Amino acid sequence: MPSFALGPGFGPLSNRAPQYQNQTTLVIDNHGFLRFAAFSRRILALPHEILTEIFLHCLPDVEFVEPDMTSAPLLLCGICRQFREIALSTPELWSSLNFNLGWADEDGIEEGILRWLSRARRNPLSLCLSDSEGMWTSDSAWSIMQTVVGLSPQWRNIDLNLAPDWLDSTLPPGGNFPLLEKLALTMLDGFSVRISFHDAPKLRQFVAPVYHPLQSSNMQVPWHQITTLRMTRKPPPFLDGPCFENLTLQFWHVGDLDISPFISFVSRSSFQLHTLALSLALSTDFIYIAQSLKELPSLAYLKIEITCLLWSVFVLADRMDTVFHLFIGDHTFLPNLESLHIIITDLVAVREITIFELLRWRWAARGITRLCSFRLAHDCDVPVLDEIVNSSWEFQRLAAEGMDLYFGLHQPSIDWVYRA
Repeated sequence: MPSFALGPGFGPLSNRAPQYQNQTTLVIDNHGFLRFAAFSRRILALPHEILTEIFLHCLPDVEFVEPDMTSAPLLLCGICRQFREIALSTPELWSSLNFNLGWADEDGIEEGILRWLSRARRNPLSLCLSDSEGMWTSDSAWSIMQTVVGLSPQWRNIDLNLAPDWLDSTLPPGGNFPLLEKLALTMLDGFSVRISFHDAPKLRQFVAPVYHPLQSSNMQVPWHQITTLRMTRKPPPFLDGPCFENLTLQFWHVGDLDISPFISFVSRSSFQLHTLALSLALSTDFIYIAQSLKELPSLAYLKIEITCLLWSVFVLADRMDTVFHLFIGDHTFLPNLESLHIIITDLVAVREITIFELLRWRWAARGITRLCSFRLAHDCDVPVLDEIVNSSWEFQRLAAEGMDLYFGLHQPSIDWVYRA
């Protein structure tokens, strides 16, 4: 039987595997919510495996699924008995969870979360646990946290945004993490958690928004196998991972800025960095760091966030010109660059003629990868400058030829260095 009809307005559903994902649009409305019509008997005759596959594609397109009666998987349980039975017997529907422990005291929440986790059975888990108030002490919260810790051998993607004391008292000091691929720990300065992740052979991504130097000795991370590293607030005192492909660093404080670990890192040739995101203050070191990028010939995607602080418009324009000219005329400077994304905060001052020169050369130069995407976002209301750039014939010509271009106000969902 090649296809099935869901009912009026839904069209046919195929049972051929390559078409499963495309069929998601048949059951999701324009706002991304599941929609249902009166079912014909034929929908109930769909094979179990077909419904299971469709249900999986109904899950929200997010890293961690938040319990919500208006979306899968909970919504699927309320349609009919057959849907409920299939949903409850499909562990993959329950293997992702986003939960705030501050809600644990509400009626039925603890039981519901524990049931959710039990339905995942032995599936690899993607879990995000947070505590917005940083003060949870209830028995319900402890019960949930202890259950999650007990499931650590099933962790695949874990994001813990918890107060330091709770992390220190709940994480297993010598845990077993055979399935762990991504680890995100949101910590406070000065927190020294004692835990080893050396027994995590699949761990490749490590995210630590706040990483204190003391943690380098108390938290053991297998740096030799990490390919994606994201750190902010304080760059680590060491960057010795030989396998980094995706790196995000934030240099916030100009006064005690130590860029030597980064300069030492880029001077090595044993890695193949593909994506780099940097958040920098506009200082003399800013130029030095930009020049050091020449040591990264493998780099394809570069995002730089520049905080201008109290610099004048003329100083900013001169320094931006200096940086932009690094990308022009030199075939050895980032020869594989495909995307350049620049975010300027506090103040915007660039010379459009230099931008056009950069774009022209990177689009037409032979012997290097063509720059396919250029985005310059700022948080200043300067419609005149935006209009000059966007309405220029050069900008429009490059866009017509296929370059992805943007010059204008920043968009939080895109123009944030930590989303690199």
